[in-house]
Amino acid sequence: MQPATLISSRIAAAARIGLLESKRGEAESVVNSTQDAIRQMMVLAPRDGTVVYATSFRGEKKKVGDSTWKAEKVIEIPDLTQMRGDGEVDEVDAGRVAASQRVTLRLVLHGGGGAVAGCVLDAERKALVGATVFVGRTVAPKGAPTMTAS
Repeated sequence: MQPATLISSRIAAAARIGLLESKRGEAESVVNSTQDAIRQMMVLAPRDGTVVYATSFRGEKKKVGDSTWKAEKVIEIPDLTQMRGDGEVDEVDAGRVAASQRVTLRLVLHGGGGAVAGCVLDAERKALVGATVFVGRTVAPKGAPTMTAS
């Protein structure tokens, strides 16, 4: 290679490197501003817990793309120390369930690993379609419980 060609190649390479470094700087700026915007959209919970989607006065939960307004509840972190849950038992076992009876709830939400003790508050027997009978409300943490009588 001739010295003039070598010098012009080095100048062109240096210019190309400068251009690429400039583009990288612009891309880093876009990434930083996007990360800042995401941080500003995050709302940190005041405590640890299980998140539950809040329902509107119509009983509907928000979906992606739904509009919302200032101070509208979208999600909640319920206090799981004292909750009420609805449960069902097989029709065959319905005669053995009574008010004040102890029950154990296995929360599907937490993988069914945590059993929670409670008691039957109301043992109304309203026949349902199929082989189940409504038991009533039970004091226990909220979630997606399954219930077995003790």
